[in-house]
Amino acid sequence: MSLCPGYYQVTQFGPNDDYEEEEEEIFYVTLELRNVEPSLIPSCDSYHLVGLDTPTPFL
Repeated sequence: MSLCPGYYQVTQFGPNDDYEEEEEEIFYVTLELRNVEPSLIPSCDSYHLVGLDTPTPFL
């Protein structure tokens, strides 16, 4: 029995792998550091930004 033609009711869903493909998401962030002493931010391949979902994130 179905409410809409072409669809059917399932009693149990399979593993998530059956329903969605993993795609890597890449985010680019531009930082305005203004008057920061260059020696405080060493030259690195990557940085960690913490607290982007808060009003006061930090590097």
